Amino acid sequence: MQKFLEGKLEVLKRIFKQGHDLKVLWLPKQHRLVELGGERYLLSGEVVGSNIRIYESTKNKAIDTLVHEFTEHLIKEHFSKPYVMLLNVLTSALQSTAYKEQEEVIKALTEQLLKMPEVQKIIEKEVEPDCRDGTRTREGDKAEK
Repeated sequence: MQKFLEGKLEVLKRIFKQGHDLKVLWLPKQHRLVELGGERYLLSGEVVGSNIRIYESTKNKAIDTLVHEFTEHLIKEHFSKPYVMLLNVLTSALQSTAYKEQEEVIKALTEQLLKMPEVQKIIEKEVEPDCRDGTRTREGDKAEK
């Protein structure tokens, strides 16, 4: 059955001129249970990396599953993948912008906090009054330059 499915996969690759990196693995009766949207499904097959895994044990169901998984792979590669790539780029850009804005807010808040008399009193208790040149930050601690 493994060789038979490999032959059918080669036919699909020739017809569609796609999926040349794919291989098929026949794993009869090793169905995988997945949960999607609160419902449980027993998979007949799936694509994992470049392997199409077929869990069906009968010839007809195995062929149907191979065609289904091959088709799903093509659709994901050509339609879904570009959108996922776009979303990743947008997410990265938004994270970068959010980080920069966060740092600006933190800097502004820090400047204001340092002007507050209550904070200055705390700092003055921690920093030796005669060592404000940066050689010591707290009693006994050497400043890093």
